[in-house]
This record gives sequence, structure tokens and C-alpha cells, in this order.
Amino acid sequence: MAHKGAYQRLILTHVDSRSKSKNIDVFFFHHDHSKSGKKLAENIHNTFKQKYYKYQPNRFYSGSLISKGLYLIKNTLPPMVHIELGNIKNKKDEKRILNYQNRDALANWICDGLILDFDSK
Repeated sequence: MAHKGAYQRLILTHVDSRSKSKNIDVFFFHHDHSKSGKKLAENIHNTFKQKYYKYQPNRFYSGSLISKGLYLIKNTLPPMVHIELGNIKNKKDEKRILNYQNRDALANWICDGLILDFDSK
């Protein structure tokens, strides 16, 4: 293995397609047997909670951290987190996802969580 011992992480982002009435906050999946994957997911999730508290103090953040045995999560070598960004069929989520400023904020928050994860390795 060329990268044995190197810091490697996989971040998968996904926009769900649920019923139109289902508005969702950003939530995170990790594998229950991966300590590093769980730590990565926790660092990004905690960053989102802090940023919501700071930038949207009047809005409750209901995103969650979930241990999941999805095939990709179980069978990927580097620690990973699967991030659900929203529901494209829901008008509020669609508006949030399609707004470039919101996408930039989401990307920056993910990056901040990744840097936190790297710094705490």
C-alpha cells in the first residue's frame, strides 16, 4: 500500500429524493466499526451544529449522526462519512441547495470539520 499510515478520508455528499413534504437537515452516516470514520463524522457534525447556532440562531438544527451498514460505507478502505445534504423534492431544501451561497457555506463547513478531524488525528 503506497499510502499506508497517511491521513486519508472519503467524504461522500448526496442529495436525497424523498416525498415533497419531507424537509430534512444535513445528516451524517458512518460505519459502526470504524472509529476514525465515526470521529470524522462527529467532527463535521459538531461543526455544523456550531455554525447553525452562530449563523441561524432562530432555527433549530435537527441533523443527526447515524451509524449505518451501507455497502459503500462498510467496504471503503479509508475512513468515510456519507453526508445527506437535503431533499431535492422539497421546495425549501431545493431552494437551500440551489443557492450558491448556501452551497459555499455547506462546503466550507465540511472543510472546517475535516480540518478539525485532521488536527485531532
